[in-house]
Amino acid sequence: MCENGLTNLAIPKDSLQGLQLLNLEDNSISSWEDISASLASIPRLEKLYLSGNQISFVPAPSRSTEFPELKTLLLAR
Repeated sequence: MCENGLTNLAIPKDSLQGLQLLNLEDNSISSWEDISASLASIPRLEKLYLSGNQISFVPAPSRSTEFPELKTLLLAR
C-alpha cells in the first residue's frame, strides 16, 4: 500500500488478522492517532513501515495494549 497518496486508513475491524508486515511508506498520512485506531485490530502486526509520510509526533507505545507484537517501526522522513 506504499506510494498511493493515502491520507488516512479505513481498515474494517477483524480483518487482516494474520497480517505481520504492513508497508505504508511514501503516502500522505499525518496522524498517528488514525494509524493507531485503524491498526489496533491487527493483533499479529510485527513490522510497520511508515517512512516518507507526514507524521510529526508518535507517542511512546504501551506494549501491553498498542501493537503487542510490533518489533519494527520505520518512521524516517
